[in-house]
Amino acid sequence: PSRTLEEYAHEIMSHASACASATSARDATGNNAEQSLVLVRSWCADARVFLLVFPSAHAQRRALGRASMYLEDPETLGVVASALPSGARGGVANYSGHNMRVSALCRFIDACGGVDACWEEERELMRALMMHGIITHDVRTGTCVAARDVGKYRHKGEACVVAVQASGDAREVKDALIHEAMHGLWYARSAYAEQCYAYYASDALDARERAIWVDFLRELRYATEDEEVVVNEFQAYMATETQMFGGGGNGGGSGATKKGGGKKSGSSSSSSIDALTAMQVKFAEWARNVVADEDARALRCGETKAVFVR
Repeated sequence: PSRTLEEYAHEIMSHASACASATSARDATGNNAEQSLVLVRSWCADARVFLLVFPSAHAQRRALGRASMYLEDPETLGVVASALPSGARGGVANYSGHNMRVSALCRFIDACGGVDACWEEERELMRALMMHGIITHDVRTGTCVAARDVGKYRHKGEACVVAVQASGDAREVKDALIHEAMHGLWYARSAYAEQCYAYYASDALDARERAIWVDFLRELRYATEDEEVVVNEFQAYMATETQMFGGGGNGGGSGATKKGGGKKSGSSSSSSIDALTAMQVKFAEWARNVVADEDARALRCGETKAVFVR
């Protein structure tokens, strides 16, 4: 990459400072203090993967918290929440990173009753995505649709968004970026996703290991009845986690700050943590043989990388 992950993380942190300065300037003039919430970038390795950068945790939570609850929270799966829960019940709404297919985001917007019925922060996000040609508004049906072969990116096939928030902690930003990059890989590389499904269901894992993994996700308030959530998060955590378990013996990024603000999995026993670590080692060895060289290079950023990248 033209910039290391460290350099990009600091650029994201600068975005937060710039937004704060602009907001202060608007306050001083008595004008509307609202600041554009999101920067939109595309992955150089695949233009179907869009990175959304929010200037703060609050901005990201207000723009994507309900969408993630609609798609991943066990209590609100398929339901539009009227408010964002706080504290430990915040679950997916409190993530320091988000990911979803653009079509899934459109389903949420439509479930809300359309863009006009959404919260202001959600509407601003949709305006940004429309401006970049990622989403279009179907005037005939009144619904939002994921754009195909439109806009300056001319992405082919279905696009996805991954999101991170700026913070004062460069490590947290880097960890969230590399974790979300794995979700981008999942959405953009259908062959890789199918291989992950096959791996998860194979003899590589036994029933006890799969049960431990599902329990781990349940503790973090994922909708574990959704198979894609289970396997997509499996590959992302196994590829990047170093704080709540593992490290793959190879260094790497941590998804811990992505899910639940970096909290430790408090109720996980030491035996479960050992099992998760062993599962990560096995996954890393397997992934070295299936992840394409160009994708592995894209995931090798600065000193933070997927655990299977040598």
